[in-house]
Amino acid sequence: MPKMNGYEVCRRIKSNPRTQNLPVVMCSAKGEEFDRYWGMKQGADAYIAKPFQPTELVGTVKQTTKQRLKGYSP
Repeated sequence: MPKMNGYEVCRRIKSNPRTQNLPVVMCSAKGEEFDRYWGMKQGADAYIAKPFQPTELVGTVKQTTKQRLKGYSP
């Protein structure tokens, strides 16, 4: 991404009261343990390293969405 990286996008989403409850799944070519740790530290709900299977992505999105909806109260 030209202006900011995914970590910054995640921090902005999670620091904004209007978007802080949106689930964030980071998909990155960086697959080292530190990269995963840092993504989660920025507020990501899940971190998937590329290459990944489409079923892994779909399953992760379903799981994080379900977890968020469990605690949701409008």
